[in-house]
Amino acid sequence: PQSISVFQTALYSTPMTQLTRDQSKINNNQFIFNHEVKKYNVVVGVKDREKYLHTTIAYLKNSINHANNPNDYNIIVCEHDDKPQHKSYCLENKIDYGFINLKNSNTQGLYSRSLVFNYAVKCFPQSEWYLLHDCDLLTPNTFFKNLEKMIPSCKTWIQPYSNKMVLNLNSDDTRLIQEN
Repeated sequence: PQSISVFQTALYSTPMTQLTRDQSKINNNQFIFNHEVKKYNVVVGVKDREKYLHTTIAYLKNSINHANNPNDYNIIVCEHDDKPQHKSYCLENKIDYGFINLKNSNTQGLYSRSLVFNYAVKCFPQSEWYLLHDCDLLTPNTFFKNLEKMIPSCKTWIQPYSNKMVLNLNSDDTRLIQEN
C-alpha cells in the first residue's frame, strides 16, 4: 500500500544525515532552490518513473491551486538514482530539486524512501509542515483544502488518507491518465 504522512518540523529535530544545510548548497550543484520558505513542503521521492512523476506533479499543482492558500505550498522532488534524470524537468517547472547518488548512499543500490524524505527535510529550506508523497499518488482538487481543515486539530502528524482523500486507480485508469 502507498502512503504519505504529514508532520511538523519538530519530529525531525534530531539530525539524520551528516550533511548540513550549508554543505548541501555547494554539493556538486545537486540542489535547486526556486522558492522561499513556505508553510508546507510537499516532498516527492523518485527513482526513474518519469511518466508517474509528471502526472503526480500535474495533479499536485492542480490540487495546490485549489487550496485555500496556494502560496503556502512548495513542491520538492528528491531523486535517488544513479544519475539525475528529473533535474531539467524540475528546472523547467520551477520545482525544488535534490539528487542523492544511489552509488554513494550505502543502500546496496536500492531506492530508499526514508533516505529521500530525511534528506529533503534536512537539506531544503525548513517549513512548518512536510507532506511526504509518493510519486504515483494522484490528489483530487480538494486534497489540500481538506488537509488545511485537518491541521488545526493536530499536534504533530496527520494520516490524510482517511475518507478517500487520494484517488485509487487500476492500471488501465493510470495508463489513460498518463496518455492524456
